[in-house]
Amino acid sequence: MNKLFTYMMIIVSSIVLSSPVAWAGDFTLKTIDSSGVWYEYIGTVLDSDAEQLRGIMVTFPGKNVFVTINSGGGSAFGGLALFWEAERWDNLTTIAGKDYGAWSAAGMFWLGSPRDWFESSESRVGFHQAYCNPYHPPGCDIGPFRDRLVEALNKAGYHGIIFDAWLSETQMAWGVSGWALLTDEGWFLHHSRYGLTHKIIPSWEI
Repeated sequence: MNKLFTYMMIIVSSIVLSSPVAWAGDFTLKTIDSSGVWYEYIGTVLDSDAEQLRGIMVTFPGKNVFVTINSGGGSAFGGLALFWEAERWDNLTTIAGKDYGAWSAAGMFWLGSPRDWFESSESRVGFHQAYCNPYHPPGCDIGPFRDRLVEALNKAGYHGIIFDAWLSETQMAWGVSGWALLTDEGWFLHHSRYGLTHKIIPSWEI
């Protein structure tokens, strides 16, 4: 049996080519006021982060919980776990932060909640296809992940198969620098390495 553990990662990039300060996904309580409970999520998405989110939601039953996301992504499966955990809670709002935004796996977290907002016009949400991280040989089978991704994208109100196929085709053409970028102005095709961005008509929107 091959003992190499093939671990899916959505590697991160951004327009400003910077990275979050934190290494692991971290929920930080910012304030509690009359509107609800406010957290910020930063760092690299890990498989266990959904458990942190569940703990927060259980701690504040019935209160509005707002999570501002400034993360470049991380574990693809961790992003899906956050998506499905966020989808469970009617009192959760995810917000793409103005400082960094929600990219890759963090973008799936943002997409999962009943309400997903932008903190400002500078906020960005980026999506691209998963692939093996640099710590393991290339060529791993991402088919099982893609099946689960399609399910999540369907749940979010998109044509999951179409969106998944677009992400795969973009990765084949542009490598890991090719993104579906969502802002308050709509969808864009973004090449993070060269800083190229142009408006697109999203074929995956219903």
